[in-house]
Amino acid sequence: GGAMLAMRLIVDRVQPGVEFYLRHFGFTLKEDWGPVAVLERDGFELWISGPESSAGRVAINRVAPEPGGSNRLVIGVSDLAKTLADLTAAGVAACSERVDGPAGSWIAVADPAGNPVELFEAKG
Repeated sequence: GGAMLAMRLIVDRVQPGVEFYLRHFGFTLKEDWGPVAVLERDGFELWISGPESSAGRVAINRVAPEPGGSNRLVIGVSDLAKTLADLTAAGVAACSERVDGPAGSWIAVADPAGNPVELFEAKG
């Protein structure tokens, strides 16, 4: 395996994270190894890593891994208000205020482990 692009998400429980990204954001399940599940969308892999995974055990810069940090997956959406309304109706909570910037608007929602997912609607 040569070139690949992936993001690892640290979660407290793998299965709720897998179900969240499959249900709401169009990922497909590529591999399920128990402590880690690999999801895929448009050639991008999302590695859902629980406490039993190597990533869940090994500290980086002496900081123990834990879910709910500020690093986040960014998912482009065409209608931010509608996407947020649909997620809210499904019980997914926003974890930031809406931000309107020069490139577009975004808001973060929380996955089941508390990791933020940024929904970004580009201007134009």
